[in-house]
Amino acid sequence: FCFGGMALQGETFELPVRLCLRQLNADDYDRDFLHLLGQLTEVGSVPREFFEERLQLLLASPFQTMVVVEDVDLRPKSRVIACGTLQVEPKFIHECGFCGHLEDVVVDWSMRGKRLGKRMVSKLLDRAREQGCYKVILDCKEHNIGFYSSCGFKVKDAQMSCYFGEVVCKSTAWDTAAARAQPDISLGDSLVMTSLRADHFHQGFTGLLEQLTIVGELSEEM
Repeated sequence: FCFGGMALQGETFELPVRLCLRQLNADDYDRDFLHLLGQLTEVGSVPREFFEERLQLLLASPFQTMVVVEDVDLRPKSRVIACGTLQVEPKFIHECGFCGHLEDVVVDWSMRGKRLGKRMVSKLLDRAREQGCYKVILDCKEHNIGFYSSCGFKVKDAQMSCYFGEVVCKSTAWDTAAARAQPDISLGDSLVMTSLRADHFHQGFTGLLEQLTIVGELSEEM
């Protein structure tokens, strides 16, 4: 196998099928990838064109890896039977460390209970270590706590969500330049909310972060 540029050593699966662990590609649209995601959460209508544009956006990011497990022996066509995503977040805390987020992990109903999910999660954790992450975190339903505990995770703190009733923009193309060029927002009393700038290094930014967690030694070049 080859996984995100990292060679994976072969291992024996205790399954009577031939499987391939690899990165998501455009052909997976026809291999029931979206149907598989539908076993995890709401997917909605995703035309092929939208799927391919979103895939290119993901592949262009060095901080996101989405893998699938393909049952290559299925006839008349192979099928994606498991998937998972590792998203790497560059941070300033922990000496400009990287935090991994495990997302969208699901195994097809027909293949659960065969340790396939555990093997896939293990490979994603290996990838996180290769990319220098100091930890990997995830959100899961309570009935999945036992599974992730067996993968090395521990219950810590609490998860909270804020869902928006209406999505402002459903454009297939993400405008990176527009997303970064956000105007300053006045909060009153001489307070302004603004995007982080390099000169904030000398304006107490790292000291503020130390009120939250470990920051460590940072230089302006980092």
